[in-house]
Amino acid sequence: MILRPAIANGTPLTPGDISVTLFFLSPLIYSMDNDPWRAWEVLILGGLFSIWFLHRRVGPVPRGEITLACTYALLLLVQQIAIPGGTFSFGLKFLVATLAAFLPFWVLRATHWNISELMAPLARGVEVLAILATLSIMVSFALGIGEYSQGGFLGRRAFAWLGDSFTPVLVFPICYFLLQRRGLAAAFCLLALLMTGGKAGLVMLLAASALLILIGTGSPILRLGLGAALLILLLLPRDVQEAFQNIRNFQFSLNNRLFSLQIGLEYARESPFWGIGINRGLGSVGPDVDVLARSLGVTQFFPVNQIHNAYVRTLAETGIPGLMLLLSLVAIWLRNACRGIAAARRLAPCPERSFLLASSVWVICFVLVYQTTGWFLHGHPQLCWLLIFTTFGPILHDRIERNRRAELSVRPATGEVLPCMS
Repeated sequence: MILRPAIANGTPLTPGDISVTLFFLSPLIYSMDNDPWRAWEVLILGGLFSIWFLHRRVGPVPRGEITLACTYALLLLVQQIAIPGGTFSFGLKFLVATLAAFLPFWVLRATHWNISELMAPLARGVEVLAILATLSIMVSFALGIGEYSQGGFLGRRAFAWLGDSFTPVLVFPICYFLLQRRGLAAAFCLLALLMTGGKAGLVMLLAASALLILIGTGSPILRLGLGAALLILLLLPRDVQEAFQNIRNFQFSLNNRLFSLQIGLEYARESPFWGIGINRGLGSVGPDVDVLARSLGVTQFFPVNQIHNAYVRTLAETGIPGLMLLLSLVAIWLRNACRGIAAARRLAPCPERSFLLASSVWVICFVLVYQTTGWFLHGHPQLCWLLIFTTFGPILHDRIERNRRAELSVRPATGEVLPCMS
């Protein structure tokens, strides 16, 4: 089988296994674009998973992340009082929904897990995610059902029910399967990514490939192939540019992003401290971009419905305080990801090593490279996936480090690679 089970020990699923697998896959529920029930889904599922994970022994909590996220949620409430036309009830809803989005991840981080009971359901979750994503996108591409449009690398863009914000998520199973040396499974996920026509997703994949090469992971053949591809991109920038220009509607997409960024920075200059108000850019950026395009005489651009950069959008809608809180939280995630890479490199090839490396590389590349949407909002599927990888990655890292210290307590360090923990 192309997508065979990563851990096939024949043991039945326990309630704990099922809860971890379902929680890993839970952002799929929020993937559908324009879902009117998204805030309620976040609130209900966040509460249910938090209660479920609390049945375990609870340990230290990630206080830094909790402080920053709670401050951000409180800022959204205070902002509605400070800006003209703001409403207290709207800010209160955002506060509750934001905390509900983060809560189950904090509870999960504070829960004591053994790698052996955590890695098996995570591996199953990656398998199910890859199967659901690739099959649904391929069916959508072939039959023109679900979210579907013309354009893209293969002449069509297909997302099924997943939405265009799902494209960066496909980078994770590609990296995971490559690290597991399962090239055919990675190739199917790459084909699904191409069918979405996600240019930003492919750029993120290139960045992830470069990072994997830099840290010296994967087989020599994998490193040689990825290195050759990156070298070609560096040596032939004009040819690469011409290739992108030949992609249907490339100029439309480029102008769409550039105009949205320019308008977002204009909003930030208008109200640098409080911002224009959370989500207010959704109602004004389209008409403002139309005015800007007419003044420049540009007609090749797609309609703009949001500011296509999480940091610029956060600055425009929540001001300097909101941006500083976001950057502080991102700094914590980047630090954890770097620590995860260092811990994973000390392991022999095994599922937890692949998951920890893939999730750490994904987090670094997502927050630094993939910036086309305002993901730092409650219930946004990309925020949910980001929290997935910034939660399970540190859990595996902490357990690996505890096991390493236990090993060193009974024998001196020899520098050898640690065995698989699961």
